[in-house]
Amino acid sequence: MSVMTFASLTLGPYLGVMRRPCLPSSPSPASMAMGMLRPVMLPQGTALYPRARMNSARHEVVKAGSGSRLMGICGVGSLTAARLLAETGDIRRFHSADAFAMAAGVAPIPASSGKTQRHRLNRGGNRQLNWALYTIAFVQSRCDERARRYLARKQAEGKSWKEAIRCLKRQLARVVYRQMLADAVACELTT
Repeated sequence: MSVMTFASLTLGPYLGVMRRPCLPSSPSPASMAMGMLRPVMLPQGTALYPRARMNSARHEVVKAGSGSRLMGICGVGSLTAARLLAETGDIRRFHSADAFAMAAGVAPIPASSGKTQRHRLNRGGNRQLNWALYTIAFVQSRCDERARRYLARKQAEGKSWKEAIRCLKRQLARVVYRQMLADAVACELTT
């Protein structure tokens, strides 16, 4: 049985392959993707990329179809607003913002024992609503100065970043509930 050593390995055939230029016989996935993103010329002569056109169209459909002003809240895009509207249904079925937060799974559950006062994570509720509120909280943690100050204050109180985001989601549930309720009342008055 022979033992191979590194000195006995020859790399000649492999080096020749590595030195050859790479000439693609078919377009690469990157060039195909760039081809799909070529600008589309609109009748007015303005160039729009298909994805941007699709997002603006989706934004207009959500805005016009629901009469909602949810997208005025920082961090709420057309998909998040559509998710909130679809998963909530009629907002008036919730008697308060607390009930809405419990249904979304962002209301903390008391888990106190004796003199120890604490809350545990609510794993129940509508996970799609919870995801939408998390998306808003995450965007606001990056873009909104008020949310950043709130998170910094919660972290100064000794909470971890995840716990601070949970607190922010709870506050955002109130904001979303109030906006959706105001939209429902405005829609009721116009019809």
